[in-house]
Amino acid sequence: MKNWYRATLLVLIAAAAGFLLAGGEQYVTLLSNYLSSLPEPISSILAVCVVVLGTVLFIPNSILFIATGVLFGAYWGTLLNAIGYLIGSSLAFLIARYIARDYIISRANKRVLAAIENVSSEGWRAVAILRLVPTFPSFLINYILGVTSIRLPVYAWTSLVFISPGLTMFTYIGATGRAALDGENSIAGVLTTISLIVLVVIIGLIVRRRRD
Repeated sequence: MKNWYRATLLVLIAAAAGFLLAGGEQYVTLLSNYLSSLPEPISSILAVCVVVLGTVLFIPNSILFIATGVLFGAYWGTLLNAIGYLIGSSLAFLIARYIARDYIISRANKRVLAAIENVSSEGWRAVAILRLVPTFPSFLINYILGVTSIRLPVYAWTSLVFISPGLTMFTYIGATGRAALDGENSIAGVLTTISLIVLVVIIGLIVRRRRD
C-alpha cells in the first residue's frame, strides 16, 4: 500500500499520454475548434460548466483537468479548473448533506464510516490529508465529506487549497500534450510538468509518512 499513491499517479499520467497518442488529437481538435468558434466569455463559462457537471457526475477530476489544460492552456486552464472544481465539489457536498445523506450512510462500509468519523473529529486537517493522499477517488470524497459535520466554507476552501498541486499538475499535462501535438517547442512546459509531478509525489509521500 505504500506505493499505491505513486502507482495511481503514474497510471493516470500514462492514460493521459495514451489518449493523446492514440487518436486523442482528433477529438481535441474538434473540441478546440468548437470552443474557439464561441465568443468569450461563453467558451470559458462552458468549460467551467463541464468541470462542474463532471465533478458532480463522478467523472474523475484528472480527466477534466487534463481536458481543460489541452483546450485552454496551462494558466487560463488552471484558473478555469479551480473555479469549476470549487463550484462542483461544493454542489456534490450539498447534495450529499441535504439530499443523499441517508442513502450514503446506509451504503457506507467500514472505511467510509472511519473516514466520516475522522473528518468529524479532525476537521480541515482530515480534509487536507484526503486531498493530498486520496484514500478514495476525489469525486467520492466530495460526497463522503457531505455527511460529516464539517462546515461548507471550511470544506470548500481546504479542498481547493490542497488539491491545487494535483489540479495544476494535470492541467499542465494537458497543456504540454497539446503543445507537443501542435509541433510547438514545449521544453519549458515539459520541465514544468515534470517538476509538478515530482512535487505532488513528494508532498503525498511526506503526508503519508507523517500520517502513518
